[in-house]
Amino acid sequence: MVSDTGIGIEMDKIGHIFDRFNQAEDSITRKYGGTGLGLSIVRDLVNLQNGRIDVESTVGSGTNIVFSIPYQVSLRHFQEETVANSSEKEWVNDCLNILVVEDNVINQSLLAHIFRNHHIKHSIVNNGAEALEILPAGNFDLILMDIQMPVMDGYTATKEIRQNLKMRIPIIAMIAHAMAGQREKCISFGMNDHISKPIRENDLQRMIARYTGEGATQKSAVRVDRPVKNPPLYEVIDLTYLKEISNGDIAYEKMVTSQFLGLVPKQLTLMQEAIIANNQAALRKTVHNLKTSISIMGLDALLNEHLDALEYQNLQRAHIAKKAEIVSNICQRAMEEAARFFRTL
Repeated sequence: MVSDTGIGIEMDKIGHIFDRFNQAEDSITRKYGGTGLGLSIVRDLVNLQNGRIDVESTVGSGTNIVFSIPYQVSLRHFQEETVANSSEKEWVNDCLNILVVEDNVINQSLLAHIFRNHHIKHSIVNNGAEALEILPAGNFDLILMDIQMPVMDGYTATKEIRQNLKMRIPIIAMIAHAMAGQREKCISFGMNDHISKPIRENDLQRMIARYTGEGATQKSAVRVDRPVKNPPLYEVIDLTYLKEISNGDIAYEKMVTSQFLGLVPKQLTLMQEAIIANNQAALRKTVHNLKTSISIMGLDALLNEHLDALEYQNLQRAHIAKKAEIVSNICQRAMEEAARFFRTL
């Protein structure tokens, strides 16, 4: 669904907006521009993929363009493996000092686990304000900065670091399911780059090496994609990402599974409270945090479409309720399976 809060379309005009070189009114072209080809092209692309597209509009309130394409989620999942070659870089263990600015406990645990395994010095704070306190005396080589945090968000913290602290330390934004334009926004606030959540160890390694130079040594590596089958005991959760990060560390698997089981019910409750209160800001904040929490159990493919809609789109209340119900149902099933997995550890 793509939504706007524009002038809307009258009912008797909706049937013509998919025609080539046609807009709802001649005055639209004079006032707003455009050729009348966009929706016609979209309709053709949807039809070529055996989909359907519909329009819902209210004059003076806005328009929703709703389309569906009947693809299925692949039953195969892939993970990246590293094999020796002569072009990539490998961690070294005695050069770096990294500051992690992140409020989600699951992501904190994940990054701490990776850095401990590679003996990389690091500190973790919960928000931008805490980062500003620790930075002057920290002697850090790089900052991993979440965007949406309480007290002070990542954009504000970066602006303070650049303008008031006058520090040129590389800052890498951590973005849940990065959307178009976010890299540019991050850079405009003074960040150097971004890395998408869920964070993959290989991507993190390359990003740190790119902006520090000292944190890696030349080593060979070629990426090979190999199919990894989900354990047959679970229909909803996918443990591929968790197993990739843990690398056999059962204590870590037990810790983050416990965090998932404790955090997700609270976030689902906050999501429902925000919907009841019709508080869009609180809803988007909660949904953003939920994205990070569910990724450790491999729920991205099942949930990101619905979570993105709740975070980024201006949905009608009925659509919000429907999306939230889907998210809640999948999360409830995931928690049952995660609890079963926890008992095996």
